[in-house]
Amino acid sequence: MKYIRSNYRRIKWLIIFGLLGLVIGAFLFYVTDNSIKESIYNILINNSMSYDYILFHLGLFSFLGILGFIYIGVPFSLFYYFYECLSIGYLVLAISIYYNFKGIIYSILYIIFFKGIFMAILAYFIINMVSYTKKKIMFFKMPLNNEYLSNYLYRCIFTLGLLLVNDLVILFIGNNVFELLNNILK
Repeated sequence: MKYIRSNYRRIKWLIIFGLLGLVIGAFLFYVTDNSIKESIYNILINNSMSYDYILFHLGLFSFLGILGFIYIGVPFSLFYYFYECLSIGYLVLAISIYYNFKGIIYSILYIIFFKGIFMAILAYFIINMVSYTKKKIMFFKMPLNNEYLSNYLYRCIFTLGLLLVNDLVILFIGNNVFELLNNILK
């Protein structure tokens, strides 16, 4: 609770940024050609979590964490967060329209199981990166205390651990849930 109170403004801006991504994703669904909608939908609905996703997530978060040391990690992280929100908005609207009420239920379950925890981990990662970057900028003229650096490194490693656990749970349990949900829709 203390973490949320101390980062309230950052969380608020991430929520606003995420909602903007959801709305733009939904808008993009409406302006996209039907053949493209079908191909994107088929790719997404037939894909399941694999080890490639785990390696991609770990590599991406490691790369973004390293970029956070040199000030440019925040814009790249925010762009990735926006992209994820945009893709959620697009996919949820697509599934909801294709499958009506079943699609709405499926979309809610998809967000909870597959994207909800991942987006919370990503938000935690971005908030920590913004805090670290802000402290680096404030102490630009003076050397930065090693405590800030070690705290940032600890939080990056903790985030990678959370991400790995989340991806492994999705890989071993979530794929079965995903298959079950796919069978319900058919």
